[in-house]
Amino acid sequence: MDLQTIATNCNNKLGFAQRLHDSCPTVIMYHSVGFDGGYDNVSVANFRKQITWLHDQYNVVELSDVLDVSSEGPKNVAITFDDGLASFYKNARPVLQEYSLPATVFVCSAAVEECMSDRLETIVDERIQTPEQLMSTEELREIATDPLFTIGAHTKTHPKLPEIDSKSALTDEVIGSKEVLESSLDTTVDRFAYPCNEWDTRSQDIVRETYEHAVFGGGLTSLITAETCTHRIPRISAGGSVEQLQLHVTDAGKQLARLYKSLAQ
Repeated sequence: MDLQTIATNCNNKLGFAQRLHDSCPTVIMYHSVGFDGGYDNVSVANFRKQITWLHDQYNVVELSDVLDVSSEGPKNVAITFDDGLASFYKNARPVLQEYSLPATVFVCSAAVEECMSDRLETIVDERIQTPEQLMSTEELREIATDPLFTIGAHTKTHPKLPEIDSKSALTDEVIGSKEVLESSLDTTVDRFAYPCNEWDTRSQDIVRETYEHAVFGGGLTSLITAETCTHRIPRISAGGSVEQLQLHVTDAGKQLARLYKSLAQ
């Protein structure tokens, strides 16, 4: 049994992580909800348990407000979903609406761009790499009009940005996705998620000029503080068990993860 499993089991029984100092905001990343075989899939039952627990324990806020570390009371937590998957609309959305919790949904604009329809299946299979379908344009438009949810950009075709050599192609993926989403969904897009959690200086510079906030992975070993870059906000995955999320969302859980990572090197 490894250190992380031991810590998760102990926290499940004793709740020590929530008893310790726990003030650094956390951004949570979801993909599939209730779709067997989907990337980082969380069952509907576990998703409901996670959302209920987050609602009861923390101040769940809109992504643009999560970096406010000065607020008193429970710390800020923001919820995000990547790829614009159909299970968000069917399974996650009703639970979030029931609890009136906000979330950002990051979408690849190829999903709503008619000229990309012949490539969409390849993009889903080879780049997003999920057996799950994406939300339809009509479903995305409905989400865009719901005050609880905010549409964010996730590029046009989900490439690994550092692997794009052409500046014009990189610009089209980062800026073009915003333009297509805003036009197709009649909404403002002011946030971005790096596909595959990969970025480099070139892509971050374009993102910084285009969006107010941007997110990636790495949140399990990185605490969000007042010094956190607004265009490189770390997130933790919710793809594990309810007990794992309950540990990882805390400051203590992240410190343990950093310790585990250093010992494993």
